Amino acid sequence: FFAGGFGSVRGYESNTLGPRSTPADIYAAQRPVVEFDADGNPVFGTQYAYYRTDGELVYFQADNEVDPFGGDILVEGSAELLFPLPFIKDQSQIRTGFFLDVGNVFDTDCGSTQAACYDLDFGEMRYSVGVGLTWVTGFGPMSFSLAKPLNSGEYDQEEVFQFTLGRGF
Repeated sequence: FFAGGFGSVRGYESNTLGPRSTPADIYAAQRPVVEFDADGNPVFGTQYAYYRTDGELVYFQADNEVDPFGGDILVEGSAELLFPLPFIKDQSQIRTGFFLDVGNVFDTDCGSTQAACYDLDFGEMRYSVGVGLTWVTGFGPMSFSLAKPLNSGEYDQEEVFQFTLGRGF
């Protein structure tokens, strides 16, 4: 299962919540690095050093972009308060509302090196609130949402504005 995005927990990028991939045969340590900019001035920072289990040392600049791989438990819920727009006479084509979305993906077989991987733990649920608008057009429904994630985790990828045309399959 995957979670995040329209039809799930808005405010997070599509399919990005839950367990993440991490290399199983390495562990990280930071070391100081001095690099030089185009003018020859030193730039100080850190670089991640990865020690493989075979003893080889590998250096590279790491980021938080580890790939989601899903889990075997999906928990999601949503509540919406629909309201009419006062300046629109024909409300049959437009639906607006405030929403609260909650959810996450869990895995019952987490490895010790996996990022953001938890067995079912309601303390790791992600919440978002926002406002949404759906307009039924000749091309199909167009939906917009502005969402504010309330408790993002270290690896969660937020997406405040979301747009979709048509329905998902």
